[in-house]
Amino acid sequence: MTLYTRHQLLRDTDVMSMAHSLEVRVPLLDHELISRVIPLRDSLGGATSKALLLEAVADVLPASVRERRTKQGFVFPFAEWLRGDLGEAVDLHSVGGELFNRPAVDNVIRAWRQGHLHWTRPWALGVLGRWQTSAN
Repeated sequence: MTLYTRHQLLRDTDVMSMAHSLEVRVPLLDHELISRVIPLRDSLGGATSKALLLEAVADVLPASVRERRTKQGFVFPFAEWLRGDLGEAVDLHSVGGELFNRPAVDNVIRAWRQGHLHWTRPWALGVLGRWQTSAN
């Protein structure tokens, strides 16, 4: 609760919600709820907090989610965003100039669009290209 939640999940939620003018409150982190639940841990025997959470929402959670065997985290859709407005913001098509070899940039963008590269490659080129433009 004090490491990953505070320094990663809450920070990411805060940044992304502010970027879209949203107010986000995570109800499961409500201080009153936490102050009542934490002391119960010792009295629950071997039950895990995930099992208890799953049991608490079992009547409203689809079986496909309840019975999922693989762990699935939340991932920001940067690849999708790069195909839309974010791609326009970093202007992948104008990356070039003295710092970049245009055919090599085109190869990276093409390979990414075909699913052969992770989104971070064209993103890095776009950010560097934007930096280069602003530095000149």
